[in-house]
Amino acid sequence: MEAITKQVELLLDRIGQSSKRSELRASILDFFREESAKKQVVYKRGTLYFYTAGMINNALPTASQEENSAIYVFDGCKVTKENPQKYVGSGLFAASGVSGSWSSNNNNNNNNNNNNNGNNNG
Repeated sequence: MEAITKQVELLLDRIGQSSKRSELRASILDFFREESAKKQVVYKRGTLYFYTAGMINNALPTASQEENSAIYVFDGCKVTKENPQKYVGSGLFAASGVSGSWSSNNNNNNNNNNNNNGNNNG
C-alpha cells in the first residue's frame, strides 16, 4: 500500500493540489482499495474523474488554483502525463478561453413545422 500512496502523492503534487489534499488522497486510495481491473483516475481541467472499465464512477473538483491544461492518468501503479492532443487529434488544438454567442432558432423551426402541417392559423 505504501507504493500506491507515493504515487497518489505524486499525482497530487503534479496537479498542484494543496487545499483539498487529504480529502482527495483518501478518495483515491479508497477507489483503488477494491481489486478490480481497468481502474483509472484521470485529472482533466481541475477535476478528478474515477473510471472503472471505461465508465465514470465519480468526479471530484480539485479546487486547484493553477490553470493546468495537462491531463494526468493514474492506473493504481503509475502516474502518466497525457498529451491533450491525443483526445482532439493531430492538427487540432484543445480550445481554452473560448466564448461565444449561442442562440436557438427553435421558435422559427416550430413555426415552420406548424405551417407545413396545415396548422397555419392565418
